[in-house]
Amino acid sequence: MPKEIRTIDGDTIDGVLYQHLGDYSAKTEDSFYKLNPNVARIGAVLPAGVTLIIPDPIVEQSSERLSVWD
Repeated sequence: MPKEIRTIDGDTIDGVLYQHLGDYSAKTEDSFYKLNPNVARIGAVLPAGVTLIIPDPIVEQSSERLSVWD
C-alpha cells in the first residue's frame, strides 16, 4: 500500500525513493510520478513540507527456474 511522507529541506526524489524503497529504477520512478504528477514542477531539490506518496515496492519475478542440482 502506498505511503505518504513529508520531505525535509534538501530531499531529492531519487534519495527519497532509495531511502524508503531501497530502489531507484525506471519502473519505480514511473510509479512515483504517476502518484505525484506535479512534483516535477518543484525542481530537483525539494523544500521541507512537500507531501509525497511513495509507491509500493516493485517486485520482479524471475522466469529462470533453479533446481537443487544447479
